[in-house]
Amino acid sequence: MAGANNLKKNTSPESGAEKKSDLMRYMGLGAQFFAIILVMLVIGWKVDQWTGLHGPVFIWALPLLAIVATLLKIIIETNKKT
Repeated sequence: MAGANNLKKNTSPESGAEKKSDLMRYMGLGAQFFAIILVMLVIGWKVDQWTGLHGPVFIWALPLLAIVATLLKIIIETNKKT
């Protein structure tokens, strides 16, 4: 019966409300990530049309910058000690 001690339930100090709060927080960060990339794609597309460049420079550059900045923001947000 030595293995019976290993079958204990996971007694997490977090309540259901705290888990839902964390879930909503991460869903919000994901939605922001998606929205920022989408907005930067549209802006890049319009700037490429406006400048008349022979390649999709801004449609690549702006979303990539947004991804880097948003990932840094997400890392900082999720590492906060509250």
